[in-house]
Amino acid sequence: MDLVEFLHQAVHHLMPAVPWLIGGACVAMVSLGPVGRAFSSRLREGNVSARRANTLLDEVMELRSDVGELVARLDEHESALANLDMQKKPRIRQWPNSEREIQTPV
Repeated sequence: MDLVEFLHQAVHHLMPAVPWLIGGACVAMVSLGPVGRAFSSRLREGNVSARRANTLLDEVMELRSDVGELVARLDEHESALANLDMQKKPRIRQWPNSEREIQTPV
């Protein structure tokens, strides 16, 4: 077996492994880079720290109280506006012959 035939057989047997080798190299580069370090720290620490969760919970409770106050103010303004509309509503004028039925052609 000469050298050319040996290299041809070696390349032929190693070709299926090339995508796996390239993929493994890419995974190693990503996992050792800044993305990999950020991902591993996120896995170690969890999604949200306890202090951050308590801060977010306090902010949500404050927003809920603010929304409650706004709803109460909106209800007051709606009722005041409805009362104002009822006071300024024009009265329907009664025509002198209003008891008479109107005849419509059939």
